[in-house]
Amino acid sequence: MKNYPRLYGGTFYLILTGAMKPGPSNAEIRDGKPKKYHVKDVLRGLLYLVNPNYNVIDEGTLSTQASKYKAGQINNGDGWPLADSVLLDAYDSKVRCAYQSALSDMHQYVDTYLCSDSDPKMNALVERLLSIINDDETLRGARFYTREDGKTESRKNLLENTDICLDSLLLGLWHYILINRPENSCQDTYTYWAPKIPECKRRILWPRIETWKQDIKWHRAYLHADNKGNDMSSDESTKKEAQPHDAAEPINVEVIADEDQKESSDQGQKKYEQNATIYNNYGNGTIIGTLNAGTINIGGAKDDR
Repeated sequence: MKNYPRLYGGTFYLILTGAMKPGPSNAEIRDGKPKKYHVKDVLRGLLYLVNPNYNVIDEGTLSTQASKYKAGQINNGDGWPLADSVLLDAYDSKVRCAYQSALSDMHQYVDTYLCSDSDPKMNALVERLLSIINDDETLRGARFYTREDGKTESRKNLLENTDICLDSLLLGLWHYILINRPENSCQDTYTYWAPKIPECKRRILWPRIETWKQDIKWHRAYLHADNKGNDMSSDESTKKEAQPHDAAEPINVEVIADEDQKESSDQGQKKYEQNATIYNNYGNGTIIGTLNAGTINIGGAKDDR
């Protein structure tokens, strides 16, 4: 059995960075809008979910931790929330016993760090998460807190669902990773998804990730009123349909600097984009395109879960 793809914290975080909220324009910055988020901030937000009092002493250290985490390495430094069993037990209890509160936190995380609901990157986010759940053979028998009512569901039921709650999906997967897969053994997955290109020392991310082929819809969570009577519900108009990529439409290929390229912490990790045309085949879902050293494969859901 090949050792990839695997759903661990590093791969989960890597997929989330593909839907990271873009920075404001120069005009918006002049008007007092917050500065652009960096990829490390996506991880920072995940850590806040586990420890709301998490405090980053040094931004450069957080950048290093983020690079290590997505590459499948474990951080055990002082103050690292994911190495604290007390914090993990408390978060586990919160998801199990106070699901709506945990769901509200994840809803706020999405609003803060990820793209708007209408952005195509959010469709890709749902597709990629379902893809890795489908392809990770070690998840057979797993159950996730991915239902809006706070109950668990099997991998099979999750993959058969055609109307996904995005906030519950993220919450359930993040909880599962923290409690069941703290070892973060995703090195092979990271290498497979992000191969090195010696000429420019960059890693190409998304073309190596197989895209979910089944047509699905997704929506944001409907949150109940809080204990003060404030309406915390999301707009029903936020339901979006995740469509397959148009075969005739080029998609972005994201390229980021490799870890061995040092960058100043105040700038975060720089991103570079180039375009590649991917040709889809919606028959049995086999080869849909090539890019440099990689062939992109798409497959339907596995029957045996």
